[in-house]
Parts: sequence; C-alpha cells; structure tokens
Amino acid sequence: SRFAPYGYMTDPNDDKYLIPCSDEQRLLVKILELREQGNGYTAIADRMTADGHLNRSGKPFHKSAIWRIVNRETNNG
Repeated sequence: SRFAPYGYMTDPNDDKYLIPCSDEQRLLVKILELREQGNGYTAIADRMTADGHLNRSGKPFHKSAIWRIVNRETNNG
C-alpha cells in the first residue's frame, strides 16, 4: 500500500489512486485558512494541539508537518 499525503487515503479498490479523507480534509481546510490569515507554522501546529487535533500517529502536529501540508496544497491545489 502506498503512502497517502495528509487529507487523502489510498483507494481501497485500487491503491494506485488517492481519494479524499473527509475528516482530514476538514482539518486541512482549517490549516490553510489559518495560514492565509498570516499565522506561522508553529502557531498553526500549536492551535491544532490546543484544539485537540492530532496527526495520524496520535501525536501533536509539528511545524514541519504543517509546512509540508501547506506547501503541498498550495503547489498542487
């Protein structure tokens, strides 16, 4: 099974394709909104933690993960 970027999961019928993960998509939109409002990566990671959101591993988001999410979405979206 291939690794799916945050906000997506591999298609259970064909792991060559990605499909949106609705729970992660909602959080992804929030991350992008916070960035557009001028928040830094550390501030966004701290906000996710304060709001009780954890990464797929069940740990708090790190600023580098937020950076990757934002840059992947703004470069590909």
